[in-house]
Amino acid sequence: MSNLVMRRGDNRRFSGVVMRPNAVTGVLEPVDISGTNNNLWFSAKRKRTDADPAVIAKKNVADVELGIEKDGLSGKFEVVLIPGDTSAFIVDELLEYDVQLQSTAFGIETIDSGTLQVNLDVTIPTT
Repeated sequence: MSNLVMRRGDNRRFSGVVMRPNAVTGVLEPVDISGTNNNLWFSAKRKRTDADPAVIAKKNVADVELGIEKDGLSGKFEVVLIPGDTSAFIVDELLEYDVQLQSTAFGIETIDSGTLQVNLDVTIPTT
């Protein structure tokens, strides 16, 4: 994912894959993130030091999708942003984000981070 760009008030999906090195070969392989013991969080803030709640927050906890969909066996996940996540922005915003995975095997780990640039749109639909 890394450096993401979108327009205010748009629907956007950003995808990623959880990867780890194979214990024997060292080759990166997708991680099975299926099941209720693998939780994902996406948080976007103006500054990393800002207190929670984040400007945009999504999660998939106990296999309940609240803005993050996952295809567990393949390690794939998608963060789903909807118009309400950004429609209140009145200037271009550069947010910092991260995605964290909590698993029984590895605890909590940051699996992705970067920036989310939200640019103002020109057309604001009213009907």
